[in-house]
Amino acid sequence: MPIKKEIESKALELYSSDRAEALKFLNNYSNEKAQQMLSRWKDLAFHLIVKYNDMIVKPDANGQFQRTPEGLGANVFTPGFPNRSVSVLSKKREVNTNIQLINSIQAFYRIVIENRKTGYINGLIYPVFI
Repeated sequence: MPIKKEIESKALELYSSDRAEALKFLNNYSNEKAQQMLSRWKDLAFHLIVKYNDMIVKPDANGQFQRTPEGLGANVFTPGFPNRSVSVLSKKREVNTNIQLINSIQAFYRIVIENRKTGYINGLIYPVFI
């Protein structure tokens, strides 16, 4: 907090002699602090994106990513999905696979019915069922 007191006392000193100069000083100080904050937010965003990108967690300590003695990135951690998410995703995959299978069978029988008199489908001979 000593910096804040220094800034405030300098602003008061400027204000007593030149109001416009005091406002300019405070405006510049505020803009500088805003730019510092945005820069730190940007650094944090990049850090979080790099750390958690591609569903892995890169280990870090004190804001720096850990490295091996050779200078390569340390082993990453793959947390995976919670069990509930895995079961939901598995059920969706099962349903999609079943739908694809049914669509394939329906398409095959449509072709068979359309070509049942010839016994040929794309140059292949198949037994005529009907």
